[in-house]
Amino acid sequence: MTLSLKTDTELLELATPIMDNLMDGSTERDWSKHVRDFTEDGKQIVDRAAFAQQCEEYQSRHGYFKPGKLSEF
Repeated sequence: MTLSLKTDTELLELATPIMDNLMDGSTERDWSKHVRDFTEDGKQIVDRAAFAQQCEEYQSRHGYFKPGKLSEF
């Protein structure tokens, strides 16, 4: 797949479900959902304990991500 040949719409169609998993996983503090689309190397970088702590910190300071789709921005 050559991303540079994709239209903006096609790129959003690819990115939206990935971003939805990232954001929903963070809001739900669900590491598996958050890293669902990561490579194995990427999953190793996101430590489960650190992920939980970061979610706790940003949620207590900033609240939660709002539901919606990337294409709405």
